[in-house]
Amino acid sequence: MTFGDQAAIGCSCFESGKGMRGAGWILKDGQVMDLKDIEIKSTFRPNSILHDTLVLTGKAEDGSEIVVEGKVMTICPTKIPNPKGATFVNEGLAEFAMGDLQGHGIAEYWHMVSR
Repeated sequence: MTFGDQAAIGCSCFESGKGMRGAGWILKDGQVMDLKDIEIKSTFRPNSILHDTLVLTGKAEDGSEIVVEGKVMTICPTKIPNPKGATFVNEGLAEFAMGDLQGHGIAEYWHMVSR
């Protein structure tokens, strides 16, 4: 996700049994820092695996708390068949807000479905 020339964030999160958790990086005020303790909470469209909103929280290397709210505008759903079922990759173009900063980016969710 990018917020003009003020900031950018990249991360990967995985279901951990304790929610969606992971790590990444943040570029803020011209400095690149590790982004740790990321947690993502999402809402989904009723009776579907298509995501609608998300809230990302984490901690930057300098100790600052990061909170990003996202609203998915459109999704490109892709089904990747495999012998045991399929993986659905839902790439969502999203609007993001981090404090006063507004930005855009991709919120990509993978769902593995077994037969």
